[in-house]
Amino acid sequence: MLWFGTAPGARRATLLPSGAQLVGRGLPDPGVRKTGRYLYEPDGAVIRAHLVAEAAEELDGGLLDATIAYITADELRPTPWATAYEITDELPFNLKKLKALLREREVGTLTVKKRGSAVEPEELRRRVKPSGPNAATVFLTRVAGAPTVLVGAPAHV
Repeated sequence: MLWFGTAPGARRATLLPSGAQLVGRGLPDPGVRKTGRYLYEPDGAVIRAHLVAEAAEELDGGLLDATIAYITADELRPTPWATAYEITDELPFNLKKLKALLREREVGTLTVKKRGSAVEPEELRRRVKPSGPNAATVFLTRVAGAPTVLVGAPAHV
């Protein structure tokens, strides 16, 4: 949403249709920390308004990597600013190990999300050939600069 008449330099993210607003407070970038139990994927409005720090503060979270807008935290908190996922596994990027883990968990419905990875979701899905009755979400990203795979599922507050 485009705003007129706001203070110069003010940043604001507005979610539609709810109208919820997150206003920038000029916070410094959140620190990088180890992967917590939850991963929060900020809404696009938060990212585009450069308000990831404000969202991370509300979640008592930090970043997985200084250059990637994934927030991690140890507690599940309700927020309109991000979608929460409970992380069950973290492993260095290795297709063979990921395929074995998904086979062991009988994952047939696979959602692939990526930030900071050159691997395309469709290519990964084709190569791991998911099959089974269970579902999982795989994040292809970097954790403190290292190519990493996080496996989890949507968390519900």
